[in-house]
Amino acid sequence: MHEHLARLGVNAPASNFYALEASRRLGLGDAGAVRAGIAAYTTQDEVDRLLDGVAG
Repeated sequence: MHEHLARLGVNAPASNFYALEASRRLGLGDAGAVRAGIAAYTTQDEVDRLLDGVAG
């Protein structure tokens, strides 16, 4: 998923993001999960690209 999103210009890396215990409890292993954040400066276009990318 993170590679697909990167091709769309969305910065959503995959890792455990310093959440080792949460990753362990969720059974995610060393790969962790994909994480995307939205901040006050995130544009509508960026949100749309993220949602379109996750949708398929």
